[in-house]
Amino acid sequence: MAAPRFVHLRLHSEYSVSDGVVRIDDAVERARTDGMPALALTDAANVFGMVKFYRAARAGGVKPIIGVDAWLQNDTDRDKPYRILLLCASRAGYQRLCDLLSRAWLRNQHRGRAELSREWLDLVQERFQKNAEGVTRLAQCRTLPDLAAAQSDLVRDNLQQLIDVTRRVAERSMQVADEAGKAIAAETKQAAERFRRAA
Repeated sequence: MAAPRFVHLRLHSEYSVSDGVVRIDDAVERARTDGMPALALTDAANVFGMVKFYRAARAGGVKPIIGVDAWLQNDTDRDKPYRILLLCASRAGYQRLCDLLSRAWLRNQHRGRAELSREWLDLVQERFQKNAEGVTRLAQCRTLPDLAAAQSDLVRDNLQQLIDVTRRVAERSMQVADEAGKAIAAETKQAAERFRRAA
């Protein structure tokens, strides 16, 4: 059995306008030189780069995986949506993904952000179970600020430890400086005494 090889399943390209800097041709070439058998393109809430990516990947001998990094509506707080990574398992899955994105952009924008509805995903999941084709829901998580808030106790504890260590280091530094100052003062006093006796 061959050793498993790494495959990027989340990649934002130049088509993710807010945070993508990777050019599709460069990403495919890098995947090819690194020996990756496949590569996913999951731009932020769009599939605009799909045709370019598909052609480049096929030409480079890398299996293209189409997906999207989308926002999922948080019904309890619209300002804190979830992130969800969706990958197409087939052509029908790609069509369903396009349908989801179109609905989000046309019917469910919040603060200029297209958000998927959980109900829409449940409907796609039902169809998937009937047809055995569709969209794979790979990952779901909160946004980074929510993750930070959830870990605030840990951050606060670590910050307190850092403050305690810094305080102890400062106190010890003061002790060392005080001891060194006393030693230098004593040496200076002795040197002055010797100089006075010699004169």
